[in-house]
Amino acid sequence: MKLGKKKPRRRHTDDPSKECFSLKFDLNVDINTEIVPAMKKKTLREVLGPVFERNGIELSRVDLFLDQSNTPLSLHFEAYRFGGHYLKVKARPGDELKVAQGVKDFRSHSLPIMKPPDGQSPYILTPTKEKVAHESLGRRESIDLL
Repeated sequence: MKLGKKKPRRRHTDDPSKECFSLKFDLNVDINTEIVPAMKKKTLREVLGPVFERNGIELSRVDLFLDQSNTPLSLHFEAYRFGGHYLKVKARPGDELKVAQGVKDFRSHSLPIMKPPDGQSPYILTPTKEKVAHESLGRRESIDLL
């Protein structure tokens, strides 16, 4: 008696054209889990490049693992094959501090620098001396606006 092969269960969607996989970051910095489209004819490098760039992570310093596996995945694999699975991102041995520092540096560079104009506090509003008159509106309508 021959048993047929079971298909892997799809976890995110029933529509194969919109297949995705979850990317979990197992690094020393707090990065949220991301849902990434598992596109056909695209490699993991092509699909994950923008995600890693957005988080300040160098692809050469991390390894990808499928679900509970301990064998790193090649970035040349087709991304579509991993639809419905979890991929774990771990720093390569010896690169843990460099990856964490790279993410922190990237975040600090991406934040805007807020300087208050003229040495004033940005949280204190100064009232203007002019009153705004709505002459086209009657008294009753202007009260409704407030």
